[in-house]
Amino acid sequence: MEKRPAGITILSFIYILIAVMGLTTNLSMPSSSWFATATFLVLAISAMGFFMGQKWAWWIIGTMTLFSIINNVPQLILVIKNADIIPEIQKYYLKYGGKLIIQGLILFFMFSQPVIKFFALENMTKAKLFLTLVAAAAVLFLIFYLL
Repeated sequence: MEKRPAGITILSFIYILIAVMGLTTNLSMPSSSWFATATFLVLAISAMGFFMGQKWAWWIIGTMTLFSIINNVPQLILVIKNADIIPEIQKYYLKYGGKLIIQGLILFFMFSQPVIKFFALENMTKAKLFLTLVAAAAVLFLIFYLL
């Protein structure tokens, strides 16, 4: 196995931390959501697989990241369109714009050569990897928003 890029270690621990905090918060609420609980469990398991270099974890983390980007774009557009009626608009620009920038950087990092090599995905072109992620994110989008 290839040497783990430092960014993989950092992202894995960040995702594990997010999953633990999300699970703790969700389960401490009187009406915790089974969907949120399942999502945080999938994130925690995927983060561990991501750390270990499992291909399936790359696909799950990549799909979740792209799905999050797709989900945040309309929110940012809505903020921009309603800028004149939203008080303290700057915090919403930072919230949604910041999310998009960070998620975009994470996705860009996931397509870097050391990461592709670490996850043994060299047999697919970056275009094919990206199109597959787009298809997976689109399916998730349809499932969550149209059903």
